[in-house]
Amino acid sequence: MTEFLPVAGVIATVFTVISLLRFVRGRDWDGALTIAAVWLAGVIGVYLTAQSDWGDNGALSGLTGGVAWSDLSFPSILLLGLHIGSGAVAGNEALGALDRSRTTAKPRLLSGDRSVIVDDAVVVDTPPTNSVP
Repeated sequence: MTEFLPVAGVIATVFTVISLLRFVRGRDWDGALTIAAVWLAGVIGVYLTAQSDWGDNGALSGLTGGVAWSDLSFPSILLLGLHIGSGAVAGNEALGALDRSRTTAKPRLLSGDRSVIVDDAVVVDTPPTNSVP
């Protein structure tokens, strides 16, 4: 099982890099910023965990082939954070593919309007008007 985890992390990271390239090519800066923020959060989360009391936890070392997180080099922390963040992106995409209702609709990060993202399409929610004919 531990041999499969790095491969799954690489697959998720490749999937997320392709998504990032699509967002950049389509000039969807909101999507690109979201991926960058998730990667940053993954790296910071792994770094903080490695430096905490849980860094020597044996349960966490199962994700890194038996190496305690506190013993990881910075490149390993960076790679593990990217893999974990990419796994979160891939998992969110999978949930969105399974959920055909608007429960996965989420507000955009950069726009100030009331638009939301539903199934990779931008939908603008307009408030109801109370005009009397």
